[in-house]
Amino acid sequence: MGDYEEITQEDQFHIKIKLSDGASKDTLVKNSDCIYKIKQQEFPSELKAEKQVRFIFQGKFMPDESLVSSHKLQEGSYIHAIISERKRQELIIERTHEDSDSFEIPIDIQIEARVEGHHIEEGTTSDLIWGIIFGYLLHILMLLCILTGRLNRKQRIGVLIGVTLSFWTLLNSKEIK
Repeated sequence: MGDYEEITQEDQFHIKIKLSDGASKDTLVKNSDCIYKIKQQEFPSELKAEKQVRFIFQGKFMPDESLVSSHKLQEGSYIHAIISERKRQELIIERTHEDSDSFEIPIDIQIEARVEGHHIEEGTTSDLIWGIIFGYLLHILMLLCILTGRLNRKQRIGVLIGVTLSFWTLLNSKEIK
């Protein structure tokens, strides 16, 4: 019987669980314990609140179903515990053109789809002509402002910089590309 007690005492050892806030817990574990059992033993309130408790040892994640012996823990080893809120699974709906009328889509998903799929309309030929006319008139106004003697040198430079930045912004906008 003495040998049996020695084996079980050698099988048990103390480890430290270090939390992200700097606090640490000292706990007694067995090599045959499963990681989830330690989580239940040390963090029952967090698990009841459906928080996610993760253990990390030597930079590796410790799965719930693994045994203590599989991670080569020893007396005085440190395990890092990370406690966080569980992330909700996001529902991704893919639909093809064929099944677009076969099911109803919630309104919030429809709104998101419209916002994501929104792009600038091409317009008509008359819109193109009006754009050319307005651009030409702005160009003439810019030249008149610069060539007339009513503006001082710094104002003319300011007009040139403003027009240059306007053209540069227009050329680099996402809608044009």
